[in-house]
This record gives sequence, structure tokens and C-alpha cells, in this order.
Amino acid sequence: EPGTVVADRTRLSRVFENLFRNAVEHAATGSRTASGDAPLTVTVTVTVGPLPDEDGFFVADDGPGIPEDVAESLFEEGVSG
Repeated sequence: EPGTVVADRTRLSRVFENLFRNAVEHAATGSRTASGDAPLTVTVTVTVGPLPDEDGFFVADDGPGIPEDVAESLFEEGVSG
């Protein structure tokens, strides 16, 4: 069912661009060969949908995930996965 998100268009667009770019870049990075050759063909699925029990939405992908040593500090300023 379609919904409405009230947000600054530019900032929301930047959020989605960053999430999609990260999903693709990190899925590809995870599949490089040991010799450093170009990445293999990789498919990553990004899903955006409404939260089931509250207002809002989620963005998820089926990529390799965030390494545990990065996950704890990922939301600190200047930290990148």
C-alpha cells in the first residue's frame, strides 16, 4: 500500500542515494578475487517498505552485511563501513 513520507526532498534523496550506493559497492567489494581482479558479477536486492507496527519505513539489502568491528561505531561522525 502506498504511503507518504514528509521530509526534505533533497535530504531524503541523498539518504536513498547513499543507501543504494553502499549496498552495491559493498556487495561488489565482498566478491573481488584474491588476485585483485575486477569483481565478479554481483546481484544485490534492496528492499524499501513500511514498518509493520509504527510510522516509518525500512531499507534493507541482501548484501554481505557490516563487519562486526565496524558496526558499533558506524553511526559516529566520519565513520564509514
